[in-house]
Amino acid sequence: MRTSRRLTTLVLLGSTLAMGACRDPAGPELDQPFQIGVGQTVTVDAVTLRFLEVSQDSRCPRGVTCIWAGDAVVRLRALLASDSSDIELHANGAAGPASFAFRGYQLELVSLAPDAVANTPIPASGYSATLRLRKP
Repeated sequence: MRTSRRLTTLVLLGSTLAMGACRDPAGPELDQPFQIGVGQTVTVDAVTLRFLEVSQDSRCPRGVTCIWAGDAVVRLRALLASDSSDIELHANGAAGPASFAFRGYQLELVSLAPDAVANTPIPASGYSATLRLRKP
């Protein structure tokens, strides 16, 4: 009797956990900033975005006086239906585009974290971008 009750409890618990895993939590919303880490994929509206890498980071470190603010380049892949595009967005809009038009949407790099710190390298997987997807 006791073993049967434990088995029933485990089966019910397992079913509840499996049902929770199948649920698709609400993703980011159109026109709202959202964060994504390197290697992560998110879907906003009908656009799927994957953060590929930060291909260069020459931002001026915190606490250092620089002649120029520097720049970081965020590489993403956007997919809508069967159309995909690799995108490069710049943290410094003076160095290159901080936004990109894709199939009727506008993708904008709002910020890149963490801030650069002198003599402290950022691991490739340590970046997080704040993005916003709009439909102009």
